[in-house]
Amino acid sequence: MTPDEIKAVRKLLGRTQVGLAERLGVHRRTVQGWELGTVPIPVATAELLSIIAGLRPAVVEIARSDRQSGEKSDRQPGALPDPPDSLLPI
Repeated sequence: MTPDEIKAVRKLLGRTQVGLAERLGVHRRTVQGWELGTVPIPVATAELLSIIAGLRPAVVEIARSDRQSGEKSDRQPGALPDPPDSLLPI
């Protein structure tokens, strides 16, 4: 989860940095560091934020990869990628 995504999720939840810090049991400076990119956010915390915000971690990853590639996608917002062939029923 990028610093911008953390801030967006916090705002989506209607929380201040202090409010999010209290909800997660961390110090406000930790949340501030996540949003500035000076403190890495633990994977488990990023996943928890995604769950609290009602997002699936895969959706966050898809959005990030679309933004980084700069390509337009025909995928509907929030749509998950097709499963690998190994997961499809026979």
